[in-house]
Amino acid sequence: MNQQQQELRIIKLKIEKEVVQIDQRFANVSSFFQEIFEKEPDCDEIIEIPQSCVTQKAFDYIKKYYEYNKYEPQKIMGGALNADQLFLNQHDKELMLPVNPFNGDLLKQLIQAAVYFQLEAFKKLCLARLYYEFLIDPTDSKWLQKLAAKYPEVPPLSIAHLEQYKTLYPNLFKEFQ
Repeated sequence: MNQQQQELRIIKLKIEKEVVQIDQRFANVSSFFQEIFEKEPDCDEIIEIPQSCVTQKAFDYIKKYYEYNKYEPQKIMGGALNADQLFLNQHDKELMLPVNPFNGDLLKQLIQAAVYFQLEAFKKLCLARLYYEFLIDPTDSKWLQKLAAKYPEVPPLSIAHLEQYKTLYPNLFKEFQ
């Protein structure tokens, strides 16, 4: 163990039935953790995290993400045109692609944990996973047919539908144009 690791303060969290330790590097990525580290100098107390907010599996994803990115992840920006732009490194892509946004509730658990712990970069990574499902190549003239083939249970949209939505939700369309 090097000198820097010895100097890092530790807090204990109880998530579900397991006690996990995190060091103060998490305070750099979360105001939730920053507040705990400021309030609790040398805390031996175990801080219980509500299971309705954070599951152990979600915390494992969070820990893997921040450890790999050395607690300094880049935030994903909008406007990605392909998966390489959407996920900022191969690790993040491999971490998130197995998470199926439509089967089970893992993505929901990840987003809930990100919101509860105030982890902005991880929340954006979770949203990028959802965005990935609907990623459109604007240079591909058959993008709508491909999307319809990928999700046959969703009825296809016509230009008339889009015009109707523009009328009903003008602010939404202005924001994304």
